[in-house]
Amino acid sequence: MRDALTGLVKSLGWEAESDTASGLVSQLSRMVDVSDGQISVKEPPTYVAKIGRVGFPRIGDAIAVAKGRTVRLVADLDEGIYVPSNARLTLDLNGHTITTDGVAIDNLGDVKVSGGTVESTASFAVCSRSGAKTTLTNLTIRSVEGAVITGKAVGTKVMASGCDMYASDNAVVAGNGSEGFGGNTVVVRNSRLTGGITSAGYVACGVYCPNDDSFEIDGCDVMVTGGCGVLSRAGRVLVRNTSISTTGATTGKVGDSRVVVPCSALVFDEEAAYPSLSDDDSVRAYGCVLASEVDAVAVIGGGERIEVG
Repeated sequence: MRDALTGLVKSLGWEAESDTASGLVSQLSRMVDVSDGQISVKEPPTYVAKIGRVGFPRIGDAIAVAKGRTVRLVADLDEGIYVPSNARLTLDLNGHTITTDGVAIDNLGDVKVSGGTVESTASFAVCSRSGAKTTLTNLTIRSVEGAVITGKAVGTKVMASGCDMYASDNAVVAGNGSEGFGGNTVVVRNSRLTGGITSAGYVACGVYCPNDDSFEIDGCDVMVTGGCGVLSRAGRVLVRNTSISTTGATTGKVGDSRVVVPCSALVFDEEAAYPSLSDDDSVRAYGCVLASEVDAVAVIGGGERIEVG
């Protein structure tokens, strides 16, 4: 019975959306129009995503009902994805691309994203908001102002592994130094971070920690043209087994501070005096290769904030 119904659905130009006979009967009822005693088959819908065999013409509809299941893209998207605070899902890009001039993935919930390309042509690519959990695996992430950011968040968690991240005009991975935010955790492993700059008076940045956050960079390649590799103005940054290469012999601004920083591999900036700066904040780097046109390690303000071993 089930096989016969599946064959009938396919013969009418649709894809089977169920593994059960009752589900297939329900689908067949949605496939036909009855008017003036005539039966006609509707045009099959164009889906952008599926949960199992069930298709969705809009990605937001799939996210709304995911409830911990996997949402799989079946087409490229030319719009950003919004994940609400009550949503929990795995998003399998399935080799497809999300492209927008806004935020490509704006996460307030719990989402695991893998297997494709996420791109913002004018803004941030991935933003993890307060209380959210964002897991990124085997992705290409392209952006202008930040591949992965926490924004004005409290208690967000970001885990990225096996990703290629690009930012053409700001920091590649970044927090936000505004007062009243922080307590975020960002872990990036076995990834490549590539940064550049186009804005006059600024320098690029690979990793930017300006608040009471915890950043861990492990087994990565950080390559920054015209900027610094890691810049901290507060919080705790741990860098392990990572290669950091920077170019540029100038100084420039990063973020909203007027304090300029050099194009060094590791920089701690006390002078900016960000609100959450404490005596225990530091950058620690172990087993790293550091290469810069200027001094590879720089502390602005004179403190002993950077430990290299």
